[in-house]
Amino acid sequence: MNNHEIYGLDSGPDEGSTTMHRAYSEITVTGIHVKHANCMLRGNPTHVTLGWSRLGDMTNIHTRWELQRIYEAEYTEYNARQEAMGLRQVGRFLFDINPGDIVVFFSNPYAYFGVVEGPYYHHHFPGDDPDYMNHKNCTWIAMRRYEQLPLSVQRFVHVAHSVFALDARPADKQAFLGCIDKELNDYWKRQ
Repeated sequence: MNNHEIYGLDSGPDEGSTTMHRAYSEITVTGIHVKHANCMLRGNPTHVTLGWSRLGDMTNIHTRWELQRIYEAEYTEYNARQEAMGLRQVGRFLFDINPGDIVVFFSNPYAYFGVVEGPYYHHHFPGDDPDYMNHKNCTWIAMRRYEQLPLSVQRFVHVAHSVFALDARPADKQAFLGCIDKELNDYWKRQ
């Protein structure tokens, strides 16, 4: 079975032609950790969220350079290492997670899998921690207990970052998507 069959992407006659109009290789899989009160799973709409609200509404930030200028001005207390880590996380959320991409929200003892469905927006949902004002709409399609994840990727459960790549190694990407293949195929068929 090829990657397109596993993940519900129907290959067309041309390279990269899929029902989502994106090649499998372009789909990102990103891990999310959120520490404080949020309504990602039950909000209306359901969404994936990010802190760093001191940066304000980032709708008009279109490049990593623009993000860096704003970040450096707002987080002056961070050293170079902290700044680089924060910029990577915010940059991945803003620029690398797009409609059709997969997010995995780790909330002990579960991993929730979602498909991103919209662009970035800035909004405060009632009941959320005030730091969580950066969002992208997301449909949550599956939930797995940590021990149900393939052993090869269980190490990601304990990553300390808020936003982090789960697809740096092709085997990791395949393991995460493979454990939700039925739900993902059902999702793509409904689209």
